[in-house]
Amino acid sequence: MACVFVAVFGTRTVARGQEWVPVERGVEFMQRTDPGPVRISALRIDLCASGVSMRVTGSDERGQRPSSWAPKVGAVAATNGGYYKAGVPTQYDPNLRGITVHEGQMWPDAANSSRQGWIAFGARRSALHPESLAPPAEPWFVEAVNGGIPLIVDGRVWGDSVRMPRTGAGLSADGRYAFLVAVDGRSETSGGMTGGELGTLLLSFGANQAMNMDGGGSTAMWVRNRGVVNQPSDGSERTVLNHIGVVVGDDTGVPGFSCPWRYGAELEESTFPGEVEITTAPGCEISGELRFRNTGEVTWDP
Repeated sequence: MACVFVAVFGTRTVARGQEWVPVERGVEFMQRTDPGPVRISALRIDLCASGVSMRVTGSDERGQRPSSWAPKVGAVAATNGGYYKAGVPTQYDPNLRGITVHEGQMWPDAANSSRQGWIAFGARRSALHPESLAPPAEPWFVEAVNGGIPLIVDGRVWGDSVRMPRTGAGLSADGRYAFLVAVDGRSETSGGMTGGELGTLLLSFGANQAMNMDGGGSTAMWVRNRGVVNQPSDGSERTVLNHIGVVVGDDTGVPGFSCPWRYGAELEESTFPGEVEITTAPGCEISGELRFRNTGEVTWDP
């Protein structure tokens, strides 16, 4: 009986029936109508694709519709961003709830507290923390936008039970993929989703962390060469405080700006007999040597 077994497995969960179509290098779009009916528009962004970087609204760019803001900043796709103060739900107010960071500069009126969540992107890293669970902004933030309640925390679905139009953002466990979703609601053609349902949807796409963004009449998604792809519940896009989008630059062959460091190893030599598939069993002892070659991007410490 073999004493040792070593194996590496990778899995990827996808939603049944979805069809992702390319928008640009590293950016894919999907749209479908689920039973309910519920109309879903989604973006899957490969942060490791060459030239790909996330883009958030600068302080001097605030107060635009997504379809106006995105082309101006060179984004290939974008959604509305986080919450802002508004005396009337349909009235734009320039006051931010939470943080927003662009090119490493936090908005001067940012409220840097755990009451509002955030999704952030920096050099070789990204992170998402929903409201009440978010630490203050960190120095590595290059682009960050505020958000709300948790939809997924460490692979576990959270969320509320209110059915409405929603915008959601998520990250995969390895930090390689970002997800943006717009769900239409308040109409006969789309009844919206609860927070739990949106969390389940994002989990099926591959998200391990996710949070709710500003929703309701603010929910909007714009995609280059397609325009506004969802049906905002106000009948047209709102002017919103901030936005989150994706920019695709030249194909230099270098991984995208926020692509996480990649760890890799290739077996070069083994003194164990047979195939090197290792697992230890109770009472079983075995000795030998495994020698690996570093195929990743991080130096190993001796």
